[in-house]
Amino acid sequence: MNGLFGVARLDDRRLEPGEISLLAEPLEIGSPAVHNDQTAVFAAAWAGSYQGPDGVSVVGSAHLVDRDALAPELRNVSGLEIVAALYRTHGLDAFARLQGQFCLALCDRHARRVVLVTDRFATRVMYHAEQGDHLLFGSHLHWFPAEQRQQLDHQALLEYLLYTVVPHPRTPYARIRKVPPGHLLIADAAGVRTVAYWDMSYPEDRNGGNVTEWAHRLRNEIEGAVRRHVTAEASPDRIGAFLSGGTDSSTVAGMIGRITGLPARTFSIGYAESSYDELAYARVASSWFRFDQHEHVLTPAEALSALREIVTYYEEPLGNASALPTYGCARFAREHGVQVLFAGDGGDELFAGNERYRTNEIFQRYQRLPQPLRHLTDPMFAAMPDGFPILSEARRYVRRSNIPNPRRFFSYALLLTEPLSALLTADFLASVRPDRLLAVAEDHFHRLPSGTSELNRLLYLDLKLAIADNDLRKVSGTAELAGVEVRYPLLDTQLAEFSGRIPSALKLRGLQKRYLFKQALADFLPPAILRKPKHGFGVPVALWMRDHPGWRELLMGILGDARTRQRGYFQPRVLDDLRQRYETDHVAFYGEILWSVVMLELWHRTHIDAASPLPSLTAR
Repeated sequence: MNGLFGVARLDDRRLEPGEISLLAEPLEIGSPAVHNDQTAVFAAAWAGSYQGPDGVSVVGSAHLVDRDALAPELRNVSGLEIVAALYRTHGLDAFARLQGQFCLALCDRHARRVVLVTDRFATRVMYHAEQGDHLLFGSHLHWFPAEQRQQLDHQALLEYLLYTVVPHPRTPYARIRKVPPGHLLIADAAGVRTVAYWDMSYPEDRNGGNVTEWAHRLRNEIEGAVRRHVTAEASPDRIGAFLSGGTDSSTVAGMIGRITGLPARTFSIGYAESSYDELAYARVASSWFRFDQHEHVLTPAEALSALREIVTYYEEPLGNASALPTYGCARFAREHGVQVLFAGDGGDELFAGNERYRTNEIFQRYQRLPQPLRHLTDPMFAAMPDGFPILSEARRYVRRSNIPNPRRFFSYALLLTEPLSALLTADFLASVRPDRLLAVAEDHFHRLPSGTSELNRLLYLDLKLAIADNDLRKVSGTAELAGVEVRYPLLDTQLAEFSGRIPSALKLRGLQKRYLFKQALADFLPPAILRKPKHGFGVPVALWMRDHPGWRELLMGILGDARTRQRGYFQPRVLDDLRQRYETDHVAFYGEILWSVVMLELWHRTHIDAASPLPSLTAR
């Protein structure tokens, strides 16, 4: 498995030879790739390492854009050498100058300092832990000593049940943490501390021009972002692009073709299940831009076979089912010789493209009614009788509109619609803080200064939870598993910062999602894609678990296994109740919940229960 692992002393003593040898063993590379006067030792198996003559060494991955602007005299050297040069000149301020994707460990021998850093959206994860006088750090959890992985963090697992991922900085283990996006972890004589070097902000320019002017500026910013990432590649022959047929992937792939002058090589995944298949839209984009298009229909048997690899790779529970087609698409591209895939992630969260932003605006409209009027309407709607669908719907609308965000944003989640005591065991609840279930979301939502619009608060929340914690971990991980690299041009720093200046009313205009984005691309994208309803990267896992023999055997085997029921999370009847609702009520909604349960249990059996093999995942 690719990655890096390292150890540094937190006192004035030097690392002993025995401590150094511990690094070679987990990576199985014979000896550490870099070490610095026994102050810190790194072992790396991907990207590279740079050891300077002045005691500054860097290990990790640094795909930098705008390199000439950073250090024009170093245009022909590695990204890691550029990082070291900037650090020599600017010290810790160097990292805020980096543009692109990076995950690094830097050692300054003379200052006896180690710095861990991820890029602004944490496109790769950096873990860290303290053990006595040592700082341990690395890109994968299984390289940490066993004693660091003995104690589970139950609060993190409770958060997984809500968010389908463990949010930063937590991990499933109480003693190991993640470096947050846009942060440095610094270990030196002053101790160990985490410091932000960048964060998304929203200084809306409410008087900065009309729609036409904003659209023109946004179009230039989007093309500039894609251009920076394309020109940073060694050769266009290495490049391909995910193509779902949505606005973001179509824009990125279309811009690649315009910039290179060559048809973009695009890769799409479809399904036999028509309600989930979007190949028709991918074909519209391909025909419009004349892509070199490649398509693959993912079968349930193929997805089931890939599940073992995905579960083994992800060392934290990940309940995002779209990891299956993402991995399938990345592997498909690799088979066609692609080394770097461009993705469209981030566009929805920068430019208000998700349906939940529109839904929130509908609820906000009720909140804008004069308070005296709401004093009359609230009790009136609350008193409406059952049995009349229109009245019941109105009552539910008022009730949800009165839930403050961010709780309203997650109010459909099972853990927020039913009492926790009815879902989770008393022992598990006693080991966590149920009152802190939404603490991560609330911290993100309320972190921005007063005067920030409700929409921008939700966009910021999603950049942290949906993008950094979930989607990027999914895409970067499955790409690495497939043997390709991935780029995210829509998360380019300059483009992201420009989006923060766009007036909220132009991102979501009335109930029109990503209004300005579509205005900016109106003469670039095919009309059918501009009109396309938001679909997301939907996966028919709920249908497969109901209808496909192999998938159903997996679901029923997990739910019926004593190990699952004795895990200590769920009340005895909850899994039976969820399965009953899944089969008789709402297949997609309860199938998604059961998928999170399945992935949590598979994570336990793969990464915690060392002697417990995975259940059969034989493709049928």
